[in-house]
Amino acid sequence: MAVLVRRFLQATLLCGLFFISVRYIYGALLFYPPWHDSYSFFIAESLGFRDIELFDSVLALMAGVIMTIVEYLLIRSIWRRRRCPWKNSEISNH
Repeated sequence: MAVLVRRFLQATLLCGLFFISVRYIYGALLFYPPWHDSYSFFIAESLGFRDIELFDSVLALMAGVIMTIVEYLLIRSIWRRRRCPWKNSEISNH
């Protein structure tokens, strides 16, 4: 039962981090400088996107997924070190 609760909390953490990162990344992508449009159109056309807003949405989702994975791994490693500090000291002593 504890494993099920732990997995549920991990999935909830991952989903929450994804929604937070997508919200803030996509909000930052809405306010581009004026010179960005020409680069964005060129890259979108070279990749085969006909709609620039679709390209921006895909780019924001990909950035959100990458940021979510990085944040999740950092939180897990910090939690592991904080939870078991004696394991880290035993490894370094050998």
